[in-house]
Formats: sequence, structure tokens, C-alpha cells
Amino acid sequence: RQVTKSSLKEIEKAPSPDIIPGMDDEEAIGMPYGRLDFVLLALENGLENKQVSEVLGIEEKDVIYVNDLIQKSEHMRKIYTP
Repeated sequence: RQVTKSSLKEIEKAPSPDIIPGMDDEEAIGMPYGRLDFVLLALENGLENKQVSEVLGIEEKDVIYVNDLIQKSEHMRKIYTP
């Protein structure tokens, strides 16, 4: 399946609570939620960092940063069962 910027629909939602007092999540992540949603969707659909960067017109380092966040937060998406 081909993912292009025009085939993606932005999800609109209010930011979640502050991660750092006085700073909202978008500031802390360094990317608006709309762009982050597009990056995540493209990555979930199997695009490589460079492809995501080209399709969305953003720097590859920003896509790599999102990939790093995904990997570092992996443990939060797992359900612990004793």
C-alpha cells in the first residue's frame, strides 16, 4: 500500500498533560501532533526513515528521532503480568 501525504488524514486532538511543567508535549517532542501522527502512520506502514522524510517533506533526523522515541518507550506498551 502506498502512503502519500495527501492520502493521510490528520487527527485533531488536544495535547495531553504537561511532561515538563510549563512546557506542552508538542514542545517537548519538538514536533506538532499532526506531523507526528503522519510520521507514526508512515512508519507503521513500513516506510523507511528516508522515505518518510521525502513523502512528508521533513528532515530525516526528525524521523530518526521519532523512531528513537518509539524504541525507548516500548516497555510502556507492554502489559505486565506477574
